[in-house]
Amino acid sequence: MHKYSRFDSATIEKLKSFQIKLSKKVILEDKFENIRKVAGVDIAYKGENAYAALVIIDKGGKMRVYTLETKVYFPYIPGLLAFRELKPIILLARNHLKEFDVLFVNGHGIAHPRGLGIASHVGVLLKKPTIGVAKRLLFGRIGENVFDNVYKIVHGNRTLGFFINKNGKKYYISPGNFISLDSCLKVFLEFFDKNPIEIAHNCANAFKKGYKILY
Repeated sequence: MHKYSRFDSATIEKLKSFQIKLSKKVILEDKFENIRKVAGVDIAYKGENAYAALVIIDKGGKMRVYTLETKVYFPYIPGLLAFRELKPIILLARNHLKEFDVLFVNGHGIAHPRGLGIASHVGVLLKKPTIGVAKRLLFGRIGENVFDNVYKIVHGNRTLGFFINKNGKKYYISPGNFISLDSCLKVFLEFFDKNPIEIAHNCANAFKKGYKILY
């Protein structure tokens, strides 16, 4: 995790260089055997307060929710989301790493200008399989149709992830770390109806508002 009090162009270039360096540690191979439980993490904000929710779901739909509130001072800068959200995600997830097999992160994985979106950054730090799940395209373009409403996200000749347009919902997914492209798509679709990212989003916002989480 990183602490910065200045966000000038020199600092931003330093962070971009760090992302490029860390991207070399991303491993796009399956470092798991059976997927029993997945988790989703998202954050809501009120001023400098971050309200994080981690939702863990098994294949039968059984769910556990954990929350954490902390201060965050790094502003939102496109392409540098990890430096804003690493602190609450790491503080929350590191205490529950043995409770899930794959972590869905609200943001991008390798579909990122420097190959290290927040899902990849988190995956490298936690040494855990991660999938980036975003609602807009940050890098690359939509390529050929894979099947049904699934399309490749590509940059040049390289596939970075997939665009899914299903049941009126649109997602841009990409592997973060310790998971292959094929497994990234397979796992996301397997848990599509349970949607851990959407549930984590709702829980984070409810937590921010002081509501009791009923899951």
